[in-house]
Amino acid sequence: AMKKALNEACEVSFNSITVDGDMSTNDTLMILSNGEACNKEITETGKDYNLFFEKLKSMLIDLAKMIVCDGEGATKLIEVKVNGAKTNDDAKRAAKSVAGSLLVKCAVLGEDPNWGRIASSVGSSGACFNPDKMEIILDGIGFYKNGKASYPKKDKTKDVFKNKVVKIEVDLKAGKCQHEMFSCDISKKYITLNAHYTT
Repeated sequence: AMKKALNEACEVSFNSITVDGDMSTNDTLMILSNGEACNKEITETGKDYNLFFEKLKSMLIDLAKMIVCDGEGATKLIEVKVNGAKTNDDAKRAAKSVAGSLLVKCAVLGEDPNWGRIASSVGSSGACFNPDKMEIILDGIGFYKNGKASYPKKDKTKDVFKNKVVKIEVDLKAGKCQHEMFSCDISKKYITLNAHYTT
């Protein structure tokens, strides 16, 4: 039951983050139980398992976000949520493409709500959807809907990408599946830190 809960919770937390697209050979996740609480054993189904899983998932998501926020040179946490995908794979593929895009990361750093870069990343992800039905929402403001730019007024968009947590939402309007990825912006400090030392 613990292994099942960890695998499922890891999929939506540590397996759903990206800083620069690379992964360390040292990246490790472990869960341990010593039985000291002497509680009744939790099986793979039921209320106790569901409660344990939800609390574990919540904790792992918080820890995963901390890793992203601690990325070299990171100034903002980016939360990318893809809704309305035809399959779970499509949802994750599209979310990962947006979250990992250097152009999107630079737009977030520059506080430029460039929905075109997001649309381009979704389009190149390989996810199955109709761009004439897709919707793009940045920090709660709609920028693209039904194949057309929304052109919201500047007084509404002045705070988009300005906060420490940036929310990018894409609705593919192709199904009921969804996935969320956590990423960060990329700054000059990232290049400085990774270019100016020897091994």
